[in-house]
This record gives sequence, C-alpha cells and structure tokens, in this order.
Amino acid sequence: MLAGAAAAGLCFVALAGVAHLRATTPVEVFAEPVVNDTGRRDLDAVSRALTPVVVDGAIRIGSPVTPGKPTGPATARRRIALRSRLILWNGAPELAITAIEVDTGKAVWSGFAAGPIEALARNTTQRLATLEVPLERESRSRSTSLSFL
Repeated sequence: MLAGAAAAGLCFVALAGVAHLRATTPVEVFAEPVVNDTGRRDLDAVSRALTPVVVDGAIRIGSPVTPGKPTGPATARRRIALRSRLILWNGAPELAITAIEVDTGKAVWSGFAAGPIEALARNTTQRLATLEVPLERESRSRSTSLSFL
C-alpha cells in the first residue's frame, strides 16, 4: 500500500513538472534581414548571405520563426525580433545580434559572431544557440495559463 502511495506521489510530481513546462508563454521569433553597417559595399553580399543563417539558427532554438520584421498588433505570444548588423571590429567583419522584445522594446539578449568571413556562418549558428536559455528563462518568468498538449 505504501508503495502505491509513493508511486501516486511520483506521478503527481511528474505531472506538475509537465504542467509547469507547458505554462510558459509561447515565443515567436522574427529574424530581420542582416544590415550591412560596415560602410563597405563589397560586404553587401555577405550580409545578405547571413540572413538565412540567422533564420536557421533561430529555428534551431525551437520557436516558430518568421523571416522579416514583425508586423501587426500584440498577440498572446511573446514576440522577439532578432536584429543583426554586420560591423567591422578592429577591421574584421563581425555580426552583432540583438534579441528585442517587440511589444516592450526591451533588449533581452545580445551576442557577437566574430569573423573572419569564412567563419561567420558557423560562428553565427553557435552564438545563436546561446539564445535558447535566456528565452526559456524569460518566458517562464512570464507564465500564463496552463495548457496541455
């Protein structure tokens, strides 16, 4: 009998954990086009090529991704815009990425993916992978109603 009560208690704890994970506010990510802020026109193609890399990196964090700038009124989802700028740092190209909460304008994460040009795509994907934890933590702190899938 005691074993049955313990098993029921464990089941309850497991279900409560699942309910907590499902209680987070869903996040929708917008991956805006990369802007070439280097002042060098020869890097326009690099900035255009990095836009799909940012989209791919954003998809890998597990949230729905809309390429382009956010439009429309606020929704039930928490909306995050990834704004990326190709810059020069000590003469080398680098991608500066900022995650901005659309409805508040608050920056919730930023990161830099260093060059050289040949390494920018790989470094961008690696840097965006660190965005997952802040998005989850921020989303959990803004919990809404429970939903089970």
